[in-house]
Amino acid sequence: MVPTVRTASAATGSIIKAQSGLVVSDSLTTGNSSYWTFGGSAALHNYYEDAQGLHLGVRAPSKGTWVNYYAGSPFVNAQLFHAVLTIPYTSLGAEVFNPGLYIEGSDYNGIIGCVAWADSTGYYWALQTTTDAGSTWKTLYQSGPSNLPQTQDCTVVTNGSNFLKVYLGGNVVFSGTTMTLKMPTPLLAFFQDDTSSSGSMHFATFLNYYATTNEKVTVTNAPVGGSVQIVDSTNRVLASSPVASNGTATMLVGMYALPLNAYVKVYDPSNALVASTASQIAIWGGDAYTVS
Repeated sequence: MVPTVRTASAATGSIIKAQSGLVVSDSLTTGNSSYWTFGGSAALHNYYEDAQGLHLGVRAPSKGTWVNYYAGSPFVNAQLFHAVLTIPYTSLGAEVFNPGLYIEGSDYNGIIGCVAWADSTGYYWALQTTTDAGSTWKTLYQSGPSNLPQTQDCTVVTNGSNFLKVYLGGNVVFSGTTMTLKMPTPLLAFFQDDTSSSGSMHFATFLNYYATTNEKVTVTNAPVGGSVQIVDSTNRVLASSPVASNGTATMLVGMYALPLNAYVKVYDPSNALVASTASQIAIWGGDAYTVS
């Protein structure tokens, strides 16, 4: 059950953004793909952007031959990477089609993949990692056949070293703090389609890419013992946190498609509203705010 906002007196203080967590954002619908570098082993490939997103397609030269094509970002100082991925095929005969959002370390060996694939048994979603540039892969999560929607919000949060959290459709499918990821920062993101099918060009669609410094929203200089909430226009509390002894509250927003258009509200220990943003603001993971 989603809690509602407390009834409280009018705020007397204001909340100011001290630091933005946004590193880069691309809707992938503008037709301008200059941010991305395209390449891969598939001689038969195609890509274009329209109102549905970036369409990335591949075709194998012969049945059973694996080829790929990708769109790669520059390296960025980010820990959260997000894109909406659609796999349009519910099955694919004897061949395989495999698109994904991949996060890669700067030495190109450690990779995290939030991926889908279709084969003769249906379509699947999975989380996979490699530390040897893809020679071997470890599966950390795999859905059952065709039991998740064909369109998913993929969000990967990682420091490239020991921490990894992945959301699919806003739900955590994996979280670990003792990983051996071997992904030196800065990290890059890339969209990649792989296939072993020569029957036709197969496309996946990617939408709403962004990268942020992390998934945490922090508010400082808040009253100790109070609380902070992120609240939408319908008075739903999207995230909340008690204020620690240092006057800081920390809220996680990685499960949402960002930015959140919402208010930040601060309450004292008696649950009285003491500070609020004057209006809804665009909130990204990694944003830092301070109570004036």
